[in-house]
Amino acid sequence: MGGRRFKKEERKLNMKKVFLVIIIPIIIALIVLGIKYAKTSVIKYNVKRTGVKGYYTIYENGKWGVINSTGNKIIEPTYDEMIVIPDHKKDAFIINKDVNYLNNEFKSELLNENKTNMAENYDQIKPIEYTTSDLNYDKNLLIAKKGDKYGLIDLTGQEKFKPEFDEIVSMKGIKNKVKIKQGNKYGVINTETNNYVAPAIYDNVEPMYQGEETPYIVKNENRQGVRSQLGKEILKTEYDEI
Repeated sequence: MGGRRFKKEERKLNMKKVFLVIIIPIIIALIVLGIKYAKTSVIKYNVKRTGVKGYYTIYENGKWGVINSTGNKIIEPTYDEMIVIPDHKKDAFIINKDVNYLNNEFKSELLNENKTNMAENYDQIKPIEYTTSDLNYDKNLLIAKKGDKYGLIDLTGQEKFKPEFDEIVSMKGIKNKVKIKQGNKYGVINTETNNYVAPAIYDNVEPMYQGEETPYIVKNENRQGVRSQLGKEILKTEYDEI
């Protein structure tokens, strides 16, 4: 009786071994196929070619660089700071170097595809950042700092407004417009047309509402007026309140 029980248990054990011998290779094969499929999917996604010319940042071994839409490296990944590309269709790459995080000091270059610094006459280059949902950076102009003053250049490095402003900032919910400060006076610049919506002659300038088409309320000596988003004076600065 004891021997028969042993044989039954042995047969069960042998069946388990057979089952494992059969099923383990199948599991391994499925895992290998899954890994191959995953790798293939990733590779196809990363090297997909498009007919649209573009530039994108890359990050390799802790360094930043730039590639184009065909996968060629334009700027080798040798920079510690992330490279900013304001317009992915244009070869204008903002590179920051010698960054001192304690006092927010750094040096900038604006490189093109030929690695030419298009803004060598300026100390710092910054993109104009917007908070709208469809646009991260202004695609027309960049903030260029020289000494302690700010100006505006385009993405080829051409100067559009001399570095004579104390401050240049974007306004919430409004793209293609920046608010400027010169001395104690304020104004607004249109970055698409490179003209003044409001020259820097006012005590304050504020948009009437959020949106690119908004007029602007201008104030001087407790008097208010209105300028259109194209820069036309709608109401003279002579009203107590608007």
